[in-house]
Parts: sequence; C-alpha cells; structure tokens
Amino acid sequence: MFWALRGGGGGTYGVVTSTTYQTHPTFPMVAALMQANFTSPAIAQNVTTEFIKLHPNLSDAGWGIYGGVSNTNFSAIFVAPNVSWAEANATFLPFAQNVEDATGGSVQATTIPFPSFYEFYTSFFGGPGQVGTNDEIASRLLPRSLAETDPAKAAEIMLSIDGDVGMK
Repeated sequence: MFWALRGGGGGTYGVVTSTTYQTHPTFPMVAALMQANFTSPAIAQNVTTEFIKLHPNLSDAGWGIYGGVSNTNFSAIFVAPNVSWAEANATFLPFAQNVEDATGGSVQATTIPFPSFYEFYTSFFGGPGQVGTNDEIASRLLPRSLAETDPAKAAEIMLSIDGDVGMK
C-alpha cells in the first residue's frame, strides 16, 4: 500500500491518498507462431476461411492473437494463458497442418511454452522498436455470427482490403 500526504495551504496537511496494489499468481502461457506465404488468392481465401472457422473456438478457450493476413501471407502469434503445451498443440497443430497442406508446405509453425506472461512478453515485445502499425483491426469488428455461419464470406471481405488486415 502506498500513502501520500498532500499538503494544504500554510504548511498544514489535508487529504490522505492511498493506493493498493493487487498481485496475481504467475501462470504459464503457450505461444503458437505461424508465418505462411500464399502463391494465389485462392490459397489466401482457403487459409483465411479456416482461420475464421477456428476463431470463435480460440476466443472461447481464452486464446489471443497478434498478427495479420493479406492476399500474400498470414503471420500471427497466438497466445493461450494457463494451458499445457499438450493442450495448446491439440488446438493449434490441426490448423497448422491445414495451412501446410493449403500452401504446399510454405509455412513455418511452432508452439513454445513459457513459465509466465512476463517471459513471453519480454521474448517478443521487450526490445526496442515495438511502436505499432497502421492496420485494419478485424478481430473486434468481425461478428461472431458471420464467423460461424459464413466464414468464407468473412474471409473474402477481409482479403478485399488492400494491404494487411490486423488481427488483435
């Protein structure tokens, strides 16, 4: 707890301000990394559709994502808090296999366990130069109902945007 005495006029002290810091237990995280290159718009459509199909389940399971997709590539860091490496692999590797099949092997994918969020964060974002990008944020604007009922249409809309569509 932090206490601060705030001085009033004439050297008297008035209001006391207190702040309480709450700590939380450390929990493990797993990061799943993927970088895929597309040689055609049809491959981009296939992979993006499969990602959108998976997205509601990832969200329900507590996964987050930092990445982007375009007609030429898919790049993402998926993170899952408080899951085992085996659970993360069971969730992520079928999607990675689908992307590998769709791209003819033009994908790099792996999962990495971390003992804490801090270890994950410092590994990926702790260095200089991480200041942001100019992108379209699709994850928060994509209606769940569209992802569940017509993922191909959602993928088509995302890929119609020039440049990279950010997924956060």
